[in-house]
Order: sequence, then C-alpha cells, then structure tokens
Amino acid sequence: MKNTNNEWVLIDNGPMTLGKIPLVTHYTFRIGDFIARPPFEDLSWLNIEHWQSSSDQRNALRYGRSAILFLQGFNVKNYRIWR
Repeated sequence: MKNTNNEWVLIDNGPMTLGKIPLVTHYTFRIGDFIARPPFEDLSWLNIEHWQSSSDQRNALRYGRSAILFLQGFNVKNYRIWR
C-alpha cells in the first residue's frame, strides 16, 4: 500500500513457515509441461506489420520530399548533347 507521499508502506509481516516458495503455473494455450503458446502472438505479428508499413511510408516520404530538378523553357534542339 502507498501512503500520502507515494511511498510503499509495510502493513503486516510474520514468519515464513512454508519453507518453499509456492509456484502456480497458468497456461494460456498449453502445448506441454511449462510450455505454452503466447496469448498475444497474433497481436505481436500485427504490430510488426504496422511497423514495417510505417517504415516503408517514412522511407518513401524521405525520398519523395527531396528536391527535383525542373527546367522550364528548356529546348533540347538548342543543345548538342543528343547525337
């Protein structure tokens, strides 16, 4: 429990007589002993897809916003670069 100063305060304690730490295993999608499929695996794959799409979008904007050389009134016939 936290007090008014937002610090944790010990409410009560006593001797530890059990002699071991109890462990309770909870399975979401059990595959075997102490093995389970992650409950939000589909959500994590969707998160990766969104990140990749966002990365592609940022990359396209990075190059799309760069300056493009534009020549107005340029006549190719006046220059001897094309032979």
